[in-house]
Amino acid sequence: MFYRCSNLESVTLPNSLTHIGWSSFFSCSNLKTITLPTNLTYIQSGAFGSSGLETVYSLSKTPPSADGAFDIFYNHMTLYVPTESLSLYKEIMDWKDFEKIIGIDGSVGIKETMIEEVMPLYYFSIDGRRVERPIHGLYILRNNKGQSKIKIVK
Repeated sequence: MFYRCSNLESVTLPNSLTHIGWSSFFSCSNLKTITLPTNLTYIQSGAFGSSGLETVYSLSKTPPSADGAFDIFYNHMTLYVPTESLSLYKEIMDWKDFEKIIGIDGSVGIKETMIEEVMPLYYFSIDGRRVERPIHGLYILRNNKGQSKIKIVK
């Protein structure tokens, strides 16, 4: 999906997503933060291997099956989970190995990653090619300050 996408810095995945496939974010070296949706049930092996992840927000109350998804880099990552599920995440294989696991309650929430919409704004396809007029789909939006985010164009 985003294999070796070095422009990717932060991702918030939609709640409709239930599965993340093998190597989906492999070698996304600048990816620092990801928010996993409430309906996610399975993350395949190596999905985040060799990425630059530092912070993971898992919004699911039931820990998704992670099957080695985060490689061996748990000891440098912080995991945020619903407070009511904190003990579950601390017991489940693959999740329990994070360096820090912190509970968040519903009143705190997760803020969407924002970038200053300073003109000009540039759209890039997922494979990194600049797009002048985006049509329906998923794009990387970048401003002239170098800030990036994923944008869905409907």
